[in-house]
Amino acid sequence: MVVEANGTERHVPTEVYSKGGKWYAKINSMTNSTYALIQNNVSFTDTTGKWYAAVATEMASRKVISGIGEKMFAGDRSITRAEFAAILIRALGLPADGTSIFSDISASAWYSGSVATATQYGLVTGKGDNRFAPDDYITRQEAMTMLQRAAKLTGYMGTVGSLENFTDTGSVGTWAQGAAKWNVGSGLIVGSGELLRPNDNISRAESATVILRLLQRTGLVDVRTEA
Repeated sequence: MVVEANGTERHVPTEVYSKGGKWYAKINSMTNSTYALIQNNVSFTDTTGKWYAAVATEMASRKVISGIGEKMFAGDRSITRAEFAAILIRALGLPADGTSIFSDISASAWYSGSVATATQYGLVTGKGDNRFAPDDYITRQEAMTMLQRAAKLTGYMGTVGSLENFTDTGSVGTWAQGAAKWNVGSGLIVGSGELLRPNDNISRAESATVILRLLQRTGLVDVRTEA
């Protein structure tokens, strides 16, 4: 992790592996900083028996996503556009700084720096009319678009797949067609049976899972949990 000048901590994607009887840590960073290795064990009281329990623990232990309240993960809760952008740049190890260009984000908003960084790196473009709609729940196709952009930022090209096995592809926006095919082909989003559900909101558990898959596919972190 990185400890910023103001004392805040920032996750840096790290691959830990064993070679020749020794353990190594490969830090994958897009910025220059001073790094420290830490052990951060996190557990939640509401993930026992849930399909996402291991993912929630790993992503929280990596300081990518935080819980809600006292040891609660709230995995089924929908996530906002601002929250998803913040988690995504945190996962990539990018600093949340700068000033947002969007008219509906005040400089004092907790996510202002995160959205500014996401904009700077081309992960988000807004909703038009200079708005970002930070408090709107993010849809699955919006998340897919951001995930593809994030992958390209790391140099990972992935695989373009087909949507022909889904019965609701007519609901995928023209602007999200390419991202949807890429996410399916690269195995980040697999859908629910015959449904891709592009306009459904994505939950905290689903967000943690697809972002962990992104980190694993791009080789930024080691595979400890099968996401």
